[in-house]
Amino acid sequence: MNEVATRVVAQAIDADAKPGDAVLHDMMAAKRKSGRKGGFVRAAKLTNQRRSEIASLAAAARWRNKPAT
Repeated sequence: MNEVATRVVAQAIDADAKPGDAVLHDMMAAKRKSGRKGGFVRAAKLTNQRRSEIASLAAAARWRNKPAT
């Protein structure tokens, strides 16, 4: 019974985890959350002309590397 209880507690507290792992996990979650919003915010700030320029550059880059068939 004690062995089972010890294993359950060790799994619950993640005995292999380092003290800073929880903080690192929270920081990474916050960065992911703000990163998701970043693209939408940037797109909202772009003018139609600049958005068109970016799209043209991207299309040119895609077609530049097409192999001849």
